[in-house]
Amino acid sequence: MRTPKILSFKNGVIEWTAADGADKFILRVNGENISDGDGYFRAQKYDVGQLPHGAAIELSAVCADGTNTLAVVYNAKTHALELPRPTEFTVDGETLKWKKTAGARAYKVYDTDYNATTVTDAYYDMSEKNTVVCVCPVPESGAVRIPEPEICDIPYLSGRGVADDPYVIKTPFDLRAVDYYESVFAARGGQPNHYVLGDDIDYGTVDALDNDSNVFALKKPFFGVLDGKNRKLCDFRVENDCGHWALFDYVARGGVVKNLIIENAEIVCRARDAAHPVNSSVATIAYVNNGEITAVKLRAVRLTAVGGGAAGIVVHNYGRVTGCSVAGELVQENTSEIGAASYEMAGAVLENCDGGVVDNNRILSLVVRGTGDNVRSVAGIVSVNREGGRAMCNGYDAVVVVNPAPDSEYGGAVAYNAGIVHNCGATLGTFVVGGVSVTRDENFRGKLVGKNDGEASY
Repeated sequence: MRTPKILSFKNGVIEWTAADGADKFILRVNGENISDGDGYFRAQKYDVGQLPHGAAIELSAVCADGTNTLAVVYNAKTHALELPRPTEFTVDGETLKWKKTAGARAYKVYDTDYNATTVTDAYYDMSEKNTVVCVCPVPESGAVRIPEPEICDIPYLSGRGVADDPYVIKTPFDLRAVDYYESVFAARGGQPNHYVLGDDIDYGTVDALDNDSNVFALKKPFFGVLDGKNRKLCDFRVENDCGHWALFDYVARGGVVKNLIIENAEIVCRARDAAHPVNSSVATIAYVNNGEITAVKLRAVRLTAVGGGAAGIVVHNYGRVTGCSVAGELVQENTSEIGAASYEMAGAVLENCDGGVVDNNRILSLVVRGTGDNVRSVAGIVSVNREGGRAMCNGYDAVVVVNPAPDSEYGGAVAYNAGIVHNCGATLGTFVVGGVSVTRDENFRGKLVGKNDGEASY
């Protein structure tokens, strides 16, 4: 054994073993050599005294064929010794690697949700798991404790994450790494991260991941700016049985998603709770938006809600959804768990809340298909526009509702309005409900608004 091993740390005194009969050591504290004669340290104990928090202590046994060093960190807050966290990270495909830590028998790996996995080798396969935010060494010596998890500096993406040098996303795994960088932002603050798509991303080449899906949702609040550069994410396949689904769980105030194309995506979301089925609603971009989603294009997208609601872009909007276009299909199916549920469907936004703005969006073609008369409050743009919500200058070419539930609200642009809806002269094309073409002059289930308790005008 050429690397020293710490035997004990009591009353501030470190004691260690000799290594292969070595009788002299090199001791450095914060880079300064500590000597008890001729540059070496012969005692096998050291009193940390009043060392500051985070002091680095390096202990090397001097042997005939060189030295091997054990490094520890003094945590003055807990009066404990810890092994230093790995710093030399590399990412090889979907595998994270790091340099082995002297004195470690294993490593505790933390993902973006701070779930911990213990591994014995200095690598971790993330192909079917969340990205890693931290790796902590598990020491051989019981006198050294496992450090508390802190976000490590892991180079998942190229770029510096600033406006003139953004992080570049080129693969499905790269997109998953956004959760890591948003975790760093939340923990450390500073300026929001900037991201761009460097290439189209084809999920058709990705093997099924969690729950037979080939794409991970981003669960961390998104404060950054993602510019898709009009590149595509295509061939999504999502099977979700445990609550709502959208690519971004929450776009925070100041967050921006723009210039992104979603093509040939199929997303299925099933309600499992009869008391709260609305929580299983599905959208492509965001479940909750407090930021801005602009110039997103949906092409050949099929969303299926089994007991919940479905919207092309956003489920709950408190921010702004602008300049987006939609071509696709929304399907409401029955489920044995909760019976023939009946929930809202919309081409762009399910619920536009107080302060939300939905403007200048266009539905190119939308089919909303029910099963057994189980869809209600259906619209091309917004299902429910709450008091304080604004839906402005939105248009559509063709919206078709198949198997509508009786006595429900249907509007070409907005199904139920308690806020403000202005058409601004935008195109209101074909609106067909249950095989009947709706005309502009109808007050109920009209081409602009279905049921109106707010302000609406062409």
